[in-house]
Amino acid sequence: MSDWHTFIGYWPKELLPKLSNGANQVAWGGIAIADKQGNSPPMGSGHFPNDDYTRSCFFESIMFMNDQKSFVTPNEDATIPYVDKSGCYGLYDQKNCGETMHYCFTFGGPGGKCG
Repeated sequence: MSDWHTFIGYWPKELLPKLSNGANQVAWGGIAIADKQGNSPPMGSGHFPNDDYTRSCFFESIMFMNDQKSFVTPNEDATIPYVDKSGCYGLYDQKNCGETMHYCFTFGGPGGKCG
């Protein structure tokens, strides 16, 4: 595995005992906090997302473990994209990205005066 592919999000029950019986939903997201002058920083690659993976920051192969201890991709109909500052950041939720990337999305933006 290269530096560009890192598995994240494994939380054993010893660290989070309240999750030892599982969860009924999962979520992922990001946050950018403005400075004192109201300027929000860039997120991801600093570009608005699209299907150009050479310019957009992206997550691929998103999976979770179900109650049968099998890794599964999110159900496309059950995901809810949300962006609260669309003038500064975006989300391109491709969902099914094929055999190798599975569920994926691109995200990010230039930041700026987001209000």
